[in-house]
Amino acid sequence: MGRFLISVPRGFAGFLARQTRDLRSAGRRALAYKLRRLVHYGVMIAMLPFTLPALLVIRLAKPWKLVRFSHLNSDRIGHFALNTEFYLCERDAGMHPSNALDIFYNVKPVANQQLKLMWDRVLNVRPWARHIYHLNSLLPGGQPHIVPIRTIEDPHGLLERFPCHLSFTPEEDQRGKDGLRAMGLDAATPFVCLHVRDSAYLDRIRPQAKGFWNYHDHRDADIKKCVPAALELARRGLVILRMGSVVQEPFETGHPRILDYATHFRSDFMDMYLPAHCRFYLGTTAGIGVVPGVFRLPIVRFNLIPLELAVLTNPRDLIIPKKLWRRKEKRFMTFRELRTTGAGAFCRGEQYAPFDIEFVENTPEEILDVAVEMDERLNGTWNTAEEDEALKMRFKSIYGPGHHYHTRPPSIGAKFLRQNTYLLD
Repeated sequence: MGRFLISVPRGFAGFLARQTRDLRSAGRRALAYKLRRLVHYGVMIAMLPFTLPALLVIRLAKPWKLVRFSHLNSDRIGHFALNTEFYLCERDAGMHPSNALDIFYNVKPVANQQLKLMWDRVLNVRPWARHIYHLNSLLPGGQPHIVPIRTIEDPHGLLERFPCHLSFTPEEDQRGKDGLRAMGLDAATPFVCLHVRDSAYLDRIRPQAKGFWNYHDHRDADIKKCVPAALELARRGLVILRMGSVVQEPFETGHPRILDYATHFRSDFMDMYLPAHCRFYLGTTAGIGVVPGVFRLPIVRFNLIPLELAVLTNPRDLIIPKKLWRRKEKRFMTFRELRTTGAGAFCRGEQYAPFDIEFVENTPEEILDVAVEMDERLNGTWNTAEEDEALKMRFKSIYGPGHHYHTRPPSIGAKFLRQNTYLLD
């Protein structure tokens, strides 16, 4: 008994020491996180008189009605759009129990209110589901009552098999046309959505964690390198709309058909309407870049990194990857090397450190070439060279059976692959 009385204060002292170390190392970020967790558990305890009986009834009813809960990844527009669409396609494909009643809640802050409104029309979304979900997750036997949500891969080609689950009401469609007119466009004007990722959005939605997100910095790119592509597409009669919820710098070219929508016109509603009606999307790896794919529209993704986590939503999609330069060896990592080392799937910047990597962005010429290729493919004027199919098969051979690139290899920009055949060695 005496030993127990001594261990309590020692254990509490260790707990306090850990909290102090966290606060010293992470400062306000750690304090904000710990306060949020404290509030979270406080609310959970306060809700127990309501959630515990409800969860008991739900579990007892399982043989007749399987009630399941999950959260929608609503704080990031890409996951909010694509992960939710995957779930609905899976449901259409019969991949979820037929007797399931699935109830969701949103993670805050919600990245796009228009997307939330559209999903609310399709899904059973209830704020109180958060409390039952967390209690169910803490108690043994809760797994059957959690909705499994797919990440960003589509190995079954669900997006090709089922129609989009998002739609605009007649009133919203008119609102979108009015928004186009406000920018000097009409409903018949073909336009391209252009987006280049930077860190501005994450720094704004989590200001207390500014600097925490630098493990994503290798995905950033320079918007100015897109000027030649934008000018050429404009010359071909397209309007280019630079997208972005929050951006670090404006995109001004002086061309009347190149509009910096993100700086001058941006709204949650048009952030959904424009990617749903563009001719194609041109951009880097960022959340909003999957929205056109959810609407089954083609995407050109440049500066793609990591290579093996390309979000392939449409068989017409084109990609060109960001290249990885090994400083000590003075050479680029090949596709096969990315595969064998695992670097082709690294999501965090620090994972590349052992390879002493310099991330090399696509050149303005490479971005221009792949943008023109997409435009000409959609026009039906693209001329495929004899070597293109052979190069694509060489890329596919790098990935064995079981890898999603073996069954559904991406289409890499033709000129990029012709000019960088050494990456296939």
